[in-house]
Amino acid sequence: MTPLIKTALAGVLLFSLVGCSSDKSDDAGSTAATTTVVSDGGDASDTPVSPPSTGLIDRDPVPEGTAIIETTEMNSCDTKPGDVKASGTVRLPEGMEPGTVMVSVTWRNATTATVLARSRVEVENVTADATTDWEATNVLPDNDVPVDCVLAAVVGN
Repeated sequence: MTPLIKTALAGVLLFSLVGCSSDKSDDAGSTAATTTVVSDGGDASDTPVSPPSTGLIDRDPVPEGTAIIETTEMNSCDTKPGDVKASGTVRLPEGMEPGTVMVSVTWRNATTATVLARSRVEVENVTADATTDWEATNVLPDNDVPVDCVLAAVVGN
């Protein structure tokens, strides 16, 4: 294949991928979880998430900041359809200034990794000296699939 053909194919592929992205989000039917929580397009978010009305939610951007999963724990996470709750603790790594941590819990199909629900919790005044409790809630659709929970945590820069 000549370099000209390779370049043309790469351009077609690039434009076809760009055409597949979407910035749409829908706040209809959103619910707020606990404390200062952003759950499925909740009331105080700059990054809303579509509600899981079809059993699926849109992918949303990861918040800017420094990942601190090594000092974040999830002690429990419900995985049966209906109202679900995940809870745990978070603290900052040694040497970090106190700040706000965005904890994200994603409930997904354990077989296909399809996202079924996601909740974000802003945990304020987190320090390196002590752990702080967090709790996230959501609603899982009625599906006969195995569900697992995925934890993420980011402190703003």
